[in-house]
Amino acid sequence: MLKIISLFCVLFLSGLSGAGRNLAKIPSGGLLQHIQQSKADTGRIKFLLALSKQLILKSGAGKPQIDSAYALEKQTEQLSIKANDLKNLGKSMLIAALIENKKGDKKNGLLLSQKALSLFIQLKDPGDEAEAYIIIGQHYGDSGKDVLLKIAFYKKAIQLFEEVGAKERQATTLTDLADFQQEIFQFNDSNNNLYEALSIYQAIGYKPIQNVYDLLGSNLAQTGDLANSLKYELSAIKTGEGLKDTTLQMCTIYFRTASTYHNLRKEEQSIFYGLKALKIARRFNDQQSVIIISQGLGVCYYMLYKYNDALAILKQLPEKYISEKDTGTRVDYYCQFVFNYIKINELGLAKLYFDRMNVLSKAGAAGRGEALIAFIKYYAATNQYQLSYPY
Repeated sequence: MLKIISLFCVLFLSGLSGAGRNLAKIPSGGLLQHIQQSKADTGRIKFLLALSKQLILKSGAGKPQIDSAYALEKQTEQLSIKANDLKNLGKSMLIAALIENKKGDKKNGLLLSQKALSLFIQLKDPGDEAEAYIIIGQHYGDSGKDVLLKIAFYKKAIQLFEEVGAKERQATTLTDLADFQQEIFQFNDSNNNLYEALSIYQAIGYKPIQNVYDLLGSNLAQTGDLANSLKYELSAIKTGEGLKDTTLQMCTIYFRTASTYHNLRKEEQSIFYGLKALKIARRFNDQQSVIIISQGLGVCYYMLYKYNDALAILKQLPEKYISEKDTGTRVDYYCQFVFNYIKINELGLAKLYFDRMNVLSKAGAAGRGEALIAFIKYYAATNQYQLSYPY
């Protein structure tokens, strides 16, 4: 499913341990003012770290934000060296690693995070050591041997957070670990980590736990427990809406809820939440999400015999969103038009999309299963029965 929230934002929204959790709540203008007014290097370092982190983790951060974060990080590094402040020098290295990652130089980002890790181990600073393990883990992919290495680093971080009593960071990292485990179908391990995270969050009174409920719902759906899946997805929605969350995270939650209702054959409810998801995806111009959600809604409308509604939602999906290389999605997209136009007896329009689909299918495009059904339905609707026999 969609990876709608940047992993870096999820992991570091709470802040590097010891950097001052309250600093994350100060707007950038306020942090800049503190930097200008701070006379002591230690005070400037603290606020420089906070502002550079804010800039690099800002949603949609581009070159100007990256360049500004880099300049601030360099100031932090120089002041830390001048003050012989090794702890903040290590934190500066972690920010630098995030900046390198953002710039696409993950190799250098890994080297910086490894240097920071060595420094925190030398300083016997387990909290920041845990943060370094997380950033190192981010350099590995989400499949094969890579994800197993990533999981190992996250487990080290969780153990250290537990040792220092960093409950919120422990729960956040447990949640992220559960997400990786879900990707490789380790559903039992994933659920156990999510239940532990939920327990910690509730014990410390942490409210934004909609992502934990959502992941639990997703795990349960994938193992066939749709009733309990729906319970957790609806809890995720109640929590998110109560906190006035309008981020892409809610897009994922709404869509997963819609998917569960669809699997329960409750299409009206599926459409209700699917439209909510689509609204957010459009607002953020998340084209891949718009494609997936729009096609899902098209299926729901078709199941309810609302063929014109299905066509309306599909027409609102710009074809240019679908990569020409993604022939499977294009075939499925054309098939939906064929199915719906046949149902309203608009065979001329059905032929338009049938011909496009046919070209891709003959070229060996993915999505052949849907295409076979479309061939049979189209040839039957146009009384070309003999042409349907091979299918």
